[in-house]
Amino acid sequence: MKVLKRIKEYIKKLSLISSTEGLVVGVSGGPDSVFLINILKELGFKKLLIAHFNHKLRGEDADMDEVFVRHLAQKLNIPLYVGRENVKTFCKEKRYSIEEGARIKRFEFLRKVKEKEKMDKIVLGHNLDDQVETVTMNFIRGSGLTGISGISPESSDIIHPILSIKRDEIVEYLKEKGIPFRIDRTNLSTDYLRNKIRNYLIPIIEKEFNKNFKEKVFSLAEIARYDDRYLDEITEDAIKRMVRFNKDFVCIKIPPFESAHLSIKRRIIRKVIEYFDIDLREISLKNIDEAISIFRKRTGKRIELHGRIDGIKEYGEVVFEKRGERISFPQVKLLVPGKTKISGLLIEINLKEEWERIKDKFSECFDFDSLTLPLNLRLPRKGERFTPLGMKKEKKLKEFFIDEKIPTSIRWNIPIVVDGKNEIVWVVGLRISDKFKITDLTKRILCIKIKLEDDRWNRIFKRF
Repeated sequence: MKVLKRIKEYIKKLSLISSTEGLVVGVSGGPDSVFLINILKELGFKKLLIAHFNHKLRGEDADMDEVFVRHLAQKLNIPLYVGRENVKTFCKEKRYSIEEGARIKRFEFLRKVKEKEKMDKIVLGHNLDDQVETVTMNFIRGSGLTGISGISPESSDIIHPILSIKRDEIVEYLKEKGIPFRIDRTNLSTDYLRNKIRNYLIPIIEKEFNKNFKEKVFSLAEIARYDDRYLDEITEDAIKRMVRFNKDFVCIKIPPFESAHLSIKRRIIRKVIEYFDIDLREISLKNIDEAISIFRKRTGKRIELHGRIDGIKEYGEVVFEKRGERISFPQVKLLVPGKTKISGLLIEINLKEEWERIKDKFSECFDFDSLTLPLNLRLPRKGERFTPLGMKKEKKLKEFFIDEKIPTSIRWNIPIVVDGKNEIVWVVGLRISDKFKITDLTKRILCIKIKLEDDRWNRIFKRF
């Protein structure tokens, strides 16, 4: 048949499936999925498995769909997996829309089946009408090129081999072959945006403006998809040159970013937002352009993005970081010798007779007799001064931080050790004071080793 030939050509053209691959086919019982499983069998694919997910959303109708699919699997002699979950309860707990929650649970189930049975791909029955509805819906919501691309024929392990076939053609095929299918009555409802587009908007456009509207939108999606992929490739190359991803923050080099095209800049910011597990649908173009604007601000300027990310312009780069709990702790007296624990720091102090230089920024040794006890650990205060190792004159702590190119956002979170006269002994991880260094006249040596036991400290010290 003509439809069968078109699907075969579509699969071959895009290299969607090979004859040896194992396929988990999502079958709801509706015309699209029933058509899909019958077509795949007719095309000669051998390693097929039907997966049906009961969302428990439509009461008896949903249960009847499950019974129908069981009979279908038995008739076609194809193994069947059935999953059930009360999606409404899940959505209420997680604050998802019904549509989003149903999609999440359905894909969880499909992937579990795929992994358990060691299959290769998940095959879904989205058709040309679904593509047109998706693109139109995304356009109405203000999506960019990625949204206008619609449903991809192949995305990771998910494929859509009947995406080029119209819904009318599918129903006609099933009726000609005498193949029964189920009708989801909720598709006729206007409660959902997709249904309004399907049942109201598209028929008006086809009647009043362009009778070939579906074909035109399908072509638009294909053009957009290839353009989007090309821009993604350019963006990935740019990211390799200018972006550094860490666990809790992302650094973007300013000069190469500023020389990039605006389209690439926006895509890089989107990648950063995705990295922090934020739904891009919650981010507007205005948010993205505000993030870009910080690259032209003065050093130390900060912006808030989506309430969960801070963007800070620093020396030669802009840092985007998770907004976490701020570190604060009272001044604490250190045991000399001994171990002291506070706010995710373990401070160990020992007295030694001999000194061996260790390349560890969290371990330092001092002339014990030059120190005034007690030693204390605290956060730095603005206006403080000390004499950095190797210098003869005091320097403001702020100037020291600037010279060392320590980001403004973390300067005052770097712990310092002070003695009984409140003189800075050690700016942890950076420099000791020249006043307390070990010399040829040193008789007793005090060594301090600090261990970071809290990720908040790791985030700070990874920044320089």
